[in-house]
Amino acid sequence: KKGLTGAALWYDAQMHNSERLTLAFVQSAANAGADVANYVEADRFVMDGNKVTGVKAKDNLTGKEFDIKAKLVINTAGPWIKNVIKGLNNSVKVSFCKAMNIIVKKQLFKKYAVGLTLRNKNFAGKKFGNLFITPWRNYSIIGVYFAPFDGNPNDLAIDKDEVQEFINYINAVYPQADLKKEDVCFVHKGILPAKDIDQNNQTMLLKSYSIYDHKKDGVEGIVTIVGVKYTTARDISQKIIDFTLKKLGKEMQKSKSSFTPVYGGDIKRFEVFLEYAKEKSGSFDAETIKHLVYNYGTSYSEVLRLCEENTELREQLCERSEVIKAEIVYAVREEMAQKLADVVLRRTELGSAGYPGDECLISCAGVMAKELRWSEHKIREELNEVRGVYSKLTG
Repeated sequence: KKGLTGAALWYDAQMHNSERLTLAFVQSAANAGADVANYVEADRFVMDGNKVTGVKAKDNLTGKEFDIKAKLVINTAGPWIKNVIKGLNNSVKVSFCKAMNIIVKKQLFKKYAVGLTLRNKNFAGKKFGNLFITPWRNYSIIGVYFAPFDGNPNDLAIDKDEVQEFINYINAVYPQADLKKEDVCFVHKGILPAKDIDQNNQTMLLKSYSIYDHKKDGVEGIVTIVGVKYTTARDISQKIIDFTLKKLGKEMQKSKSSFTPVYGGDIKRFEVFLEYAKEKSGSFDAETIKHLVYNYGTSYSEVLRLCEENTELREQLCERSEVIKAEIVYAVREEMAQKLADVVLRRTELGSAGYPGDECLISCAGVMAKELRWSEHKIREELNEVRGVYSKLTG
């Protein structure tokens, strides 16, 4: 409060559950006619001379290999784009940096997200950018920490020293935070396209996308896209499909994606929809309905339908979480969840803000085991795999 010379207020949007929004795009594509597959890896290309005619694919759960033929392969593998085209003659040049947000148990600001910076941005020999502290659920998301990265994306790691360095910076910018390592309950890590590192060792992010047609490298049948961020992904997708139609000599069609709601998102006025959902949901308490609507949108009723078939599925997994057992069954039957990590980290909000605890994890594994007929050995494997994820992220 001392020495404050001014402030600005602007409006933005927030994803309650980014994993489910990503899934909604996949579900929307499937409903529009796309074939989607989980745990299928593009291993290498099928070639006809200098032309890519498809990919050699592998089902990573069964080990089965098979070919997928294609008139055009679009490489949208994000941080793995260079891994995909390794071995091809290509002129794709892109650098990467690693990024980190931390989730802390303290809600430092309850109403607004706050952007802060040091007057002198050099801190501990590094130049940091703006710091954003954002209230999210009952936590704060704080970011973003950037550092150069030129390794294999599969080896991406955030070590304890980097987390501590970021905490030190946060406390220097906003001493009232008084953060300690034990306040951190989860770490977001990722890889972003970047410009070359500048003379101050500052990581500069790319500001625009690129479309590479490998035809100019003498290889036909493949296009690579370097994207930039979540908020521009739909626009880039539209541009690459327009590019593809033109390249294949197909009739151009006007994209509908800018005004077509994603799966579960056809809601005109959210608060009105939420109140209506609470009123029509009978014996379910208001907080459970709010939780389901926030995560599933209009498809919340599909989760509730499972509860009508089996009343046990109405139960919460454990006291620490609002997630109910029906969500686990729904993830397996309708959302291609095959592993415990799929449900904990990518289908529900059970573990997206930190380790949910053994009680929740074991309960979740038990529900999945019934659906997928897991053995006791398989259950232990799945539990250990998920526990390992959290031990790596939080040290």
